[in-house]
Amino acid sequence: MERLKLIVQNRRFLVLGEKGRSPNLIHTNTLAENLADVQEKDRFHTILAHPPIGGKERKEVQQNFPIRTRETAFLFLQHFIKILKAGGRAGIVIKNTFLANTDNASIRLRQKLLED
Repeated sequence: MERLKLIVQNRRFLVLGEKGRSPNLIHTNTLAENLADVQEKDRFHTILAHPPIGGKERKEVQQNFPIRTRETAFLFLQHFIKILKAGGRAGIVIKNTFLANTDNASIRLRQKLLED
């Protein structure tokens, strides 16, 4: 019962926002935003995410990212890296083959995670 109560409270928070205020939700394709336009004010200390896995994006959207790939999960991962503040923390669900994939995008993303 406590778990259900927590789930309901979390959903209520997402819908109503903090202290009954409406949350600032925007319906948009985050991946269509150019990463070069991200400024310090757009960054976060904490990111928790479960990006869509197995989706594909158009070439014009891929142009917004330094590591080009059609895989939406990898594009979102680049987005999260960019919007995370220095010293910030992130918890991101990513497909289990990410560590074993040998495609260029996976290799470059793993290297970026280790270096940045």
